[in-house]
Amino acid sequence: MSRFSIRTVFNGYQHYQVENHEHELSKSKFLVVNEGDRFEHFVDQEQDVEGIIVAFNPNFLEHYLYSINHSQEEMLDHPFEKTSASLYFFNNSYEKSKLLDDYLQHLLGQIKLGYKDPLYFQQLFHNILDELVGIEREMQNRILQLNALKKNTREELYRRLSTGKDFIDAHLIDKLSIERIAKISCLSPFHFLRSFTALYEMTPYQYILAERLKKAHFLIKSSNSSLEQILFSTGFEHKRTFQRAFQRVYGTTPYALIKSLRIKY
Repeated sequence: MSRFSIRTVFNGYQHYQVENHEHELSKSKFLVVNEGDRFEHFVDQEQDVEGIIVAFNPNFLEHYLYSINHSQEEMLDHPFEKTSASLYFFNNSYEKSKLLDDYLQHLLGQIKLGYKDPLYFQQLFHNILDELVGIEREMQNRILQLNALKKNTREELYRRLSTGKDFIDAHLIDKLSIERIAKISCLSPFHFLRSFTALYEMTPYQYILAERLKKAHFLIKSSNSSLEQILFSTGFEHKRTFQRAFQRVYGTTPYALIKSLRIKY
C-alpha cells in the first residue's frame, strides 16, 4: 500500500497513472499520491530525468496533523496525542510554489551529499508539509470561486476540470479539441470551456500552447533533436505558428536558440 507522498522532477518529463488518471510531471508541477492509491510511472524520453519522492511516515504525519488542527491549550494538555486523520489531495497535478521547489531542491542536494542528521530532515519534512497545507488551502479557495451553490458540486466540478487539465499535459503530442477534452472530463464542451477559463484564468487553448512551448524550450536546451522532431514531440502542426509563439514568449526564435546552444538541426 502506498504512503502519502509527494513526487516531482527537476528536469524532463515523467508520466504517471494514479487510480486511472493520467499525469505528466514537469519541473513546474508536483503530484501527490494519497495513502493507498494505486499508481504506475515511466519516463518516455532519451534524457535522464532527475526527481525526488518524499513518502511521509504515517506516525510523523499523524502527529503533524494533530499539531495544526488543535489549539495551543489542547496541545499543552495532551502533548503526545496524534490524529488518525490524513492529508488528502485530489488526484491531479499541482503547480509548485517557489518555496516548495526550494525545499525539494535542498532536500535532494543534502541527500546527494550524504547528509544524515535526522533532526535536519524532520524539520525539512515539517516545512514541506506546511507548504503542502498552504497549497491545499489555496486550492480550496479556488474551488470556492466556482459557480455552484453546493460545496460537493464545486468539488466535483474542480475534480473534472483537473482531470481535463492533466489529460492535456499527458497528451500534448495529440490533436486536441475542446470536445475530446470535455468528454474526458465528463462535461459538455461549453460548460468545460467556461469553467476551465474561470478556474485557471486562461482558456484551454492558451494552456495547451503554454505547455507545448515549455516542452519545446526544454527539448531545445536539453537534446539534439531537430526542429522537426521537436514540433512532432510537442504537438505543433504548423512551424510558423510555433516560431511566432516561441519568440513572443522567449524573446528569440527557435533557430537562434538552437544555434546559440550549438545544437545541430
